[in-house]
Amino acid sequence: MSELPLTEATILETMRHSCIFPFALPHSTTSDTEIGGHFVKNKTLVVVIFWSVSHDPEYLTEPDVFNPKRILNDTCTKAELFLPFGVGMGRCPGEILAKIAFLDFSSVDGETPIVDSKYGLTLKPMNFNVLVSKRQ
Repeated sequence: MSELPLTEATILETMRHSCIFPFALPHSTTSDTEIGGHFVKNKTLVVVIFWSVSHDPEYLTEPDVFNPKRILNDTCTKAELFLPFGVGMGRCPGEILAKIAFLDFSSVDGETPIVDSKYGLTLKPMNFNVLVSKRQ
């Protein structure tokens, strides 16, 4: 991946833009704490909203626009833009498998994939056709 920075940036921007799981699983604080100047009492239920993190206009110019080059820009870091697998000890155990999938995806001739989602507990892509083949 180090020799394919634009490819990696495109993959990361795809996952940032689509944000399949807009919410993290609920967590609970283990002690009184302060986050961003706000007091949070011990045993408070906390839910991280990944969608808002990955679409925050305070950190991203035009967050609703698909732009892989933003990840190549020195003013943004991957950690600020990309949290689809969660953070800390609650990270998704399937992250490694997702990154080494042995499949290739391509468009069907004459069709353009729809880059939009159906909203629910998770974001589901709109229906479109794609060719899937075993990676060589």
